[in-house]
Amino acid sequence: MRGLSCGWRVCRKVVTSRCCMCVAVCCPCRYVGSNGLTAKAGRIMGEHLGTGNSQLTTLFAAANRLGDDGVAALAAGLAHDHNMQRLGLSSNRITGVGTAALAPVVARHPAVLLLDLGFVRATPALGELGNRLGDDGAAALAAAFGSPVEGSTWPVLRVLNLEHNGITQRGVSALRGMMEVNPIITAVALTQFGVVHNEYAREAIIAACRRNQAAFLDAAAERGSTVDADAGVDAGAGAGAGAGAGAGAGAGKTPRAQAQQWLDEIVSPPHMNAIFSVYRVDS
Repeated sequence: MRGLSCGWRVCRKVVTSRCCMCVAVCCPCRYVGSNGLTAKAGRIMGEHLGTGNSQLTTLFAAANRLGDDGVAALAAGLAHDHNMQRLGLSSNRITGVGTAALAPVVARHPAVLLLDLGFVRATPALGELGNRLGDDGAAALAAAFGSPVEGSTWPVLRVLNLEHNGITQRGVSALRGMMEVNPIITAVALTQFGVVHNEYAREAIIAACRRNQAAFLDAAAERGSTVDADAGVDAGAGAGAGAGAGAGAGAGKTPRAQAQQWLDEIVSPPHMNAIFSVYRVDS
């Protein structure tokens, strides 16, 4: 799941000020990882999202110190947002408490396709701490994404990263139950430090993700059209979820190939190529 926790280093003075969120009106992708952001920054981000006027589509704030209070404040604002597509909060000292505040908001959000609550490899070197969602956090996520919201519409979330969160077999079983019924999620990262899980349960989650991906690609091929905002829940995109997440990309490709590109760009959007080229991550 390369790219889930990658981001730009930004001057601490800038990202901890309100200017960081103000400029997001014209710059829809913000990478503010490894900047010592605390709950105060979470409140600032929440206030910006809460205006309902945010144009942010990508926010990665990995390896910070938002904690449960900061994430709860961010979630309160996210409840009024309509444009966020990728939310990265790996290694932010979040527990099951913060997850319980965030999960139902993301589930009801019309556009969030990726939620990263995992672990950044550089966390110890940066002097930070990982998230500890634990089984309670896994249960909160399973409850939020294990049933339709508002009666018939499934959450549009496609990618969920929960790596290294102290999730035991109890949490994995809850997530397995979620995936047995969720027809949308196509990727769940679940590796845990030093925790052995029942392989049957893990394989069931992987198989469910593959099932959902195959159904999405088959629907795109049957439609004979590109993935876009009118793909709808039947194809797994959700109303408005296609726009800005690779919709219409890959001209000349078959509808199935375009749909696969759309899925790939949820994790690795085109603007990441510029980041990789600047930091030469492959060299």
